[in-house]
Amino acid sequence: MSPYIIIAIMIAVDLISVPLFIRSILKKDIRKKGAVITAFLAVFIAVEVAFSVFYINVNQFYDREGNVYTSQGDVLYYDRDGKEYILYQTKVDRWHFVSKDGKYMYTAERVYVDEDGFIIYDKENRLQKTDREYVFVDSDGNEYYPASEIKWNSKGEIRVDNSD
Repeated sequence: MSPYIIIAIMIAVDLISVPLFIRSILKKDIRKKGAVITAFLAVFIAVEVAFSVFYINVNQFYDREGNVYTSQGDVLYYDRDGKEYILYQTKVDRWHFVSKDGKYMYTAERVYVDEDGFIIYDKENRLQKTDREYVFVDSDGNEYYPASEIKWNSKGEIRVDNSD
């Protein structure tokens, strides 16, 4: 679910609950009701803003260009020729990288991201696993990461999926 929908639902609940809380304070015999209501609203707004910012940031995904997405499934992957790909799950629970134009489809297990963030397809299965988790190398020692295991930060820098 989109984080913006969750926040909209929170706002709707707030619009109902806050007036009820304020009404209950006004009915009580409390001195300085205005100060109590003001303090409550200040704390309430601060908590809501902090939660919203945190929730949106946690539910944002980026591509190598730093473009932001609200779903991991929408993230674009790029090859060096400028083609765009998405990670797609088939009906038989297999994952593929499919070009946006539909002309290319690669088995996800053989798609890697190079150190510059571009995907490559290891058709000949030549990349070799290293002793470091998620790191593969070619015969020249260049490093690659399984494309389905990486993410990018807001600057387009690669981070391995388990390094959240």
